[in-house]
Amino acid sequence: MAEFPSKVSTRTSSPAQGAEASVSALRPDLGFVRSRLGALMLLQLFFACLVMIAYGVSAFFSYQAWRGVGSNAATSQMAGGYA
Repeated sequence: MAEFPSKVSTRTSSPAQGAEASVSALRPDLGFVRSRLGALMLLQLFFACLVMIAYGVSAFFSYQAWRGVGSNAATSQMAGGYA
């Protein structure tokens, strides 16, 4: 147990190093984005966003149809009886 404190380093980084590291972590890896795999991943992301929007629009119109927006009892009974 006496060896443990000698193996632990209490040295900390300077604030300048920490700021540079956090800024570089936010930059995208352009080499990966330009690769085929990166391009496919971006394409999947744009496709996923389009599908999400389509599901949202579908849910909105399904809710509107369920609520019966745009029709009332009089028009629905008349339209149903006379074709």
